[in-house]
Amino acid sequence: MTREEVTAERRDAALMSFLQLLFGVSTKESNRYESLIVSDGSKDISEVDDQIHDNGAHALLVAPQKPKDWEGDFLVFDGGMGQEGDQTIIGGSLVIETVSYGVLPYLQVSGPTYVMIEKDEDWARFLKDSQKFSLTGQLPTYLTTPGIIMDVGTVLGCCASCAKRFFVRDGVTTTTLAGDDSMVSRYSDDVRVRAFAAAIFLVQASVSNSRIVFSPQSVDADDAELLLAYDEANGRGIAMNVDSGCLFSLSADSFLVLDAFRRGQDAKIAASHKFNIGVDEIERARDYVLQRMGIDD
Repeated sequence: MTREEVTAERRDAALMSFLQLLFGVSTKESNRYESLIVSDGSKDISEVDDQIHDNGAHALLVAPQKPKDWEGDFLVFDGGMGQEGDQTIIGGSLVIETVSYGVLPYLQVSGPTYVMIEKDEDWARFLKDSQKFSLTGQLPTYLTTPGIIMDVGTVLGCCASCAKRFFVRDGVTTTTLAGDDSMVSRYSDDVRVRAFAAAIFLVQASVSNSRIVFSPQSVDADDAELLLAYDEANGRGIAMNVDSGCLFSLSADSFLVLDAFRRGQDAKIAASHKFNIGVDEIERARDYVLQRMGIDD
C-alpha cells in the first residue's frame, strides 16, 4: 500500500473532477473519469473494481492508501465524510465540510460543503423547500451558493450526465454517501421531491457562467414529470424527465411555450402575442414539443 497520488500536473484537474463526481456528474468528456470510488480503507475494493472498466483507467480512487494493484488515478483521503461535523482533506489541499440540510439557511459557506439529509428536521425543511419550488420554480439561495454539494442525482435514475459512484465505509459498500436507503431516496415517489432534486442536480452540473431559471412544477399538469429549465446566460433550454432521468434540449421558444402553460391564461395570451398567433396554435405547438419528448396528453 502507498499514498502515491496522481502527478502534480493532474492533481488540480483530479480534485475538480472529484467534486463533480461526488454529486454524480461524469467528467468523461473533460477529464476521462466515469466512476468514483471513495473508501475509508476498511474493505478491499476488488468487488468494486469488478464493476468498473479497464482496471480503473476511467475511475478516480480516493482512499487513505493506494492499493498495490490499482492502476487508475488516486488521491489521498484524510479525515471523515458523510456525517455532520466531519471534515475531509482530499489530496492534501481540498477541505470539505459535512453539514446537515437543516442548518443551511444559517450557514456562511466558505468552501466545498457536503450537505446531508439525515434527521427529521432536515427532511422537513427539504420537503418544505420542494413544495415551494413546485409553486414558484425558485430554488433557495442557499442551494445555489458555489461550493454546496448534494448527492441527489441517484434519485433521478440514470441519465447521460450521471457517474457511477461507490462509497466504502465501515466495511459496507453503497452507491451514495448517505447510503442506498437515504431519506431522499425513500420519498422519491413524490414528483415534487424528484423535480426539486433534479433542479439541484442541474444547477450543480451546469457550467460556472450559467444563470438557470426554472418553470413552476405543478403536480396536476399533464407534463408534471418534466422539469423545465432555461439558462439565461447561454440561451439554452433544458427539460429533464424526472421519472426516467432523460435530458432534452429546448429552444428558447419551446421553453417559453411550455412555461406559459404552467403559469396560467395570462401567460398563454402573452406567448400568443409574442409569436403573433392564437392561443389554440400555441397549444398545438406545446403538444408537438411534448410529443417529441414522448409525452402525450
